[in-house]
Amino acid sequence: MSKPKRFSVDHWQTSLVTRINNAKDSLSELWDEMALSEEQRKERLQDSEKLVFDLLDNMVKYEQQQLEEVKRKCLQYRKECEELRHELGIGPLPEAVIPKGLAPSGNWLKNECKALMKKKKERMAEQLQVFGEVKEACDRVGWDIGSIDNISTHIVPSSRIMEWKKQKIEADATYNVRIEKIKELQTTIRR
Repeated sequence: MSKPKRFSVDHWQTSLVTRINNAKDSLSELWDEMALSEEQRKERLQDSEKLVFDLLDNMVKYEQQQLEEVKRKCLQYRKECEELRHELGIGPLPEAVIPKGLAPSGNWLKNECKALMKKKKERMAEQLQVFGEVKEACDRVGWDIGSIDNISTHIVPSSRIMEWKKQKIEADATYNVRIEKIKELQTTIRR
């Protein structure tokens, strides 16, 4: 399978060749008028040749560094996506949804990481709110809910959140029963 033609590169090459040909013609005329020897012409051309070669070599090196950076970023985003998906309880990242090519896949993975991070923040906010409500309800009745390590940085399983909600319901029910008993006792004492 042949590589697709890149018109931007072909145009760049044509433009450079045209520019070099024009410079060659102009320099030949100038140097003919100056009556420079072949040796003098070679010396001057070697300096310019070195500058052009260095420029092109630097351009290729820079683009190679850019390629390595894009590859590194793609791997980093892929790893972050996989970790976030695992933490959120979402299955592995399906390869079919990732666009082909480094730049498109890098951009897609970056956006996917942002979306997953947003989901994580929403889940974190929800779990912190639920935990706070449960803790408050348990504190009112003197129950120890215990402490959860990394609750503000890691997502707890949905089953744990369901347990907390159940604990809150039980704590609220216990609290309401106690309040009713207190009211009954107050009524009895007033009589």
